[in-house]
Amino acid sequence: MHVKNVELKYPTKIRPVFFADAMLGSIARKLRVLGFDTLYIRDINDEDVLEIASKLDRVILTCDKELFRRILKIGAYGALLDGSNDLDNLIYIFVKYSIKAVDLDTNCSRCVVCNGFLEHKGITEIDGNSIPPRIRMHYKEIFRCTCCNKSYWKGSHFQQLRKMAKLIEARLKSSP
Repeated sequence: MHVKNVELKYPTKIRPVFFADAMLGSIARKLRVLGFDTLYIRDINDEDVLEIASKLDRVILTCDKELFRRILKIGAYGALLDGSNDLDNLIYIFVKYSIKAVDLDTNCSRCVVCNGFLEHKGITEIDGNSIPPRIRMHYKEIFRCTCCNKSYWKGSHFQQLRKMAKLIEARLKSSP
């Protein structure tokens, strides 16, 4: 295994890919919604996190100080989060890896369940049994995961995510 400098930042033209440890499911989901390739496995030990992330050249996100110490020891990429709140932790990740802007772009979003790509579908393209009737009445566009077939639409939760993305964007613009 080759050794990397953990403070090395990805070039701004390349988006880092992440591996969120078992304690960071909420962060993983938010990164996916924002379009970042984020591996998350709920029940996994630290040894496997280190092995998989190193092989796949992923940035390991953790709140576990011992795991972070081991990340540094093997020379992998990593970010030690304080676990206080998702917004501050996301800002920290983006600043650390020189991500200057984020946007809630449904063309780039990933499935929060499996990390698969989402594709835009018209409501008429979706099987009638897989979308509740109340959703069919109110929404004309659906986003379907190409891997697990989970469906998404721009409901009230989407508006909350959009607000979060705007807060992140504002904080990134004001950070040094």
